[in-house]
Amino acid sequence: MTDNNNKGGSKRFQVDDAFLQSSKFTGLGSALVNIKVTVTPSQEAALKTGESDLLRMGKVKDFMGHLEGVIHKTDLEAINSKRGNTLVELDSVGKMQQILNCLVLHPEGIGFRAVLEALRCDKVKYYGLADKIESAELESRLAEQRVVLVDFYNSLGGTGWDKNTHWLSSNDMSSWHGVTVEDGNVVKIDLDNNRLAGQIPDSIRRLYQLRELHLGRNKIAPLTSALGELLHLEKLHAARCEIGGEIPHSIGRLTSLKELVIPSNDLVGVIPDEIGGCESLVRLELWSNRLAGPLPSTLGRLKHLREMRLWRNRIDGIIPVSLGGCTSLVEINLRSNRLTGHVPDSLGKCVSLVQLHLQSNRLEGELPLSLANCARLFKVVAWGNNFENNNERFAGGLLQALQRQIHLDL
Repeated sequence: MTDNNNKGGSKRFQVDDAFLQSSKFTGLGSALVNIKVTVTPSQEAALKTGESDLLRMGKVKDFMGHLEGVIHKTDLEAINSKRGNTLVELDSVGKMQQILNCLVLHPEGIGFRAVLEALRCDKVKYYGLADKIESAELESRLAEQRVVLVDFYNSLGGTGWDKNTHWLSSNDMSSWHGVTVEDGNVVKIDLDNNRLAGQIPDSIRRLYQLRELHLGRNKIAPLTSALGELLHLEKLHAARCEIGGEIPHSIGRLTSLKELVIPSNDLVGVIPDEIGGCESLVRLELWSNRLAGPLPSTLGRLKHLREMRLWRNRIDGIIPVSLGGCTSLVEINLRSNRLTGHVPDSLGKCVSLVQLHLQSNRLEGELPLSLANCARLFKVVAWGNNFENNNERFAGGLLQALQRQIHLDL
């Protein structure tokens, strides 16, 4: 982020490429530059003569007053700190510079909406300027997303896709095959089974409002860590895409992610500990890959997880006791791995459990009778392990506790 001198001796608030790469940029900096908002001492003279594109000096107090309850003081202080100006007592013009910084620095664009509201409030009534800023921001945001989609098209062999209707055209992006746009934001890309071939570009990080990415049955290179910057992403589906490499550790930043579905690929390495950061996760499907190493204990943080399907990998070590913290689990499928040790009693805390698949591992000891606490349990499959010869005792105890018949294959 830089302040560059213009020919008239004043400075303009500009946004450089490094800033675009490192923050949740929403096109606001470009919008401000487009409407020629000055942010230096030369602004004071412009304000006094009423020549500013933003506000006359007499409106500054009302403008700031309206924002006071919307943008927290500590946010403004943090923004001011980024300007490197914390030791300077700001006058009205300086405060306005803070607000302009707030426009491009405040998380989630809250500052931008607050400024528009302040411009339109009863004491300020700068409706035309608010409309102008809003329009410029939307135009900038759409242009930036178009650049990202063009990069996506080129990186994934768009000319060879089965369907690429309107891609690269001047039509609204909402008409491009597989793209959904809401309120000026690309929120969904669905290109399942469409002959994509290549790598998801790092520029995808700039689709800040993307909620769903569906790329199943294509040919995708290893997943980029840039996916971890899609903080609104709720669904990532990429089954049968020949994806190699490791699951990026940045995945743990996706606190809104509900479905991580990447089965039947060539993923290697471990399931990263960072997976525990995906606190909204409901569905985890990584079956039929080449994942190895132990299950991370951080899985126990996933309180909303309902489906955990990790079968046919090379996962070893023990089933972590922490898995009992996943109290919403309906299905656990860990079959055909290399798990060892005992099945923990803590699985009895998974009170919503319906199906438990543990067959074809190297588990030992006894199956825990604590599973009787899982009142909805319908199926337990655990053959092909090294359990002690107590299957009949376990089955009898479980059936007696549940007082109903269930499917047991031991």
